[in-house]
This record gives sequence, C-alpha cells and structure tokens, in this order.
Amino acid sequence: GIGAAVAMAEFIQYLAAQGKLLSDQLADLYKKYGYHSAYNSYYICRSPDTIRTIFDHIRSSYPKALCGFEVARVVDLTVGFDSGAPDEKASFPKQSGQFITFYLAMGGVITFRTSGTEPKIKFYSELRNEPGSDEPKEATDARWKEIAEKLVHELLQPLKYGLTPRSE
Repeated sequence: GIGAAVAMAEFIQYLAAQGKLLSDQLADLYKKYGYHSAYNSYYICRSPDTIRTIFDHIRSSYPKALCGFEVARVVDLTVGFDSGAPDEKASFPKQSGQFITFYLAMGGVITFRTSGTEPKIKFYSELRNEPGSDEPKEATDARWKEIAEKLVHELLQPLKYGLTPRSE
C-alpha cells in the first residue's frame, strides 16, 4: 500500500508539472476510452433449494433479450456453456457454485453468482459508455443502476422467491 501511495504521489506531481490535476487526467481517459459504470450488490437467500430453482429457471431457456435489450452472449460456468464459442463450451473452468454472465448487445454486462461462504446471490454489472461521450459520469451511473436493477428483478425475481436485498 505504501508503494502504491508513493507511485500515486509521483504521478500527481508529474501531472502538476504539466499544469494538470488528477481529475483532468481521469477526464481525458474517460473521453478516450469511455466511462465504466459499475453497480454491484447481492440478495440474501438462505434456501439452497430456492437458489437452485432460480438458476435452473434462468438456465432452462437462456433469454434472447432482457428488459428490451438483446442478449449477445451467455456464459454459464456452472455447466460450462458459452453461447459465443463455436462449440458452445466455456473456455474457463466450470464453477462449483452458480455462475452466469449475460453480455448485452448495448454494451452492458451482468454476472450472477452464489457466494461460497454466505447465503447470498451476488451480482456484478458494468456498462461502458462510448468513447468521446459527453454524458456525465453521474448520469451514466444513474442510467446503468436503473437498468441493472431491472435486469436483476427480471432474472432473480426477488419478490417471487422471497429474497432479502442487501441492507444499506
């Protein structure tokens, strides 16, 4: 940690010599590569049977669209499936827990997995806006959180299965 702090301090000093702030450098990177917005959370589910039912339902017929967005690819590491591979076999090893990732054609990605140590269904999601986009990062974050929450509700159906959301 100390080494990383020293490296960051040196970088900030380097930028200052050019008349730039760290926030200026981040803004330049967002313009060049696009801003990456993430929204991650979990639901508590103490019933292994319910968890299995949820994932079996998702797996029974991988959706072609979610919340009106085309699903471009599905990777299910629980069963070793990858819809984007020529042979539909995942290149990563199978996982012992539940683990499914959906890649949306609009650029969003969302992964659902079970925790190995706690009674949780976790989700990790990310959206990259287009390089050069003028959409403020706060707006991208808000837009993606709204979409990700809809994706979660469509796939996990927390009300139907009695899942408990993470307490803030």
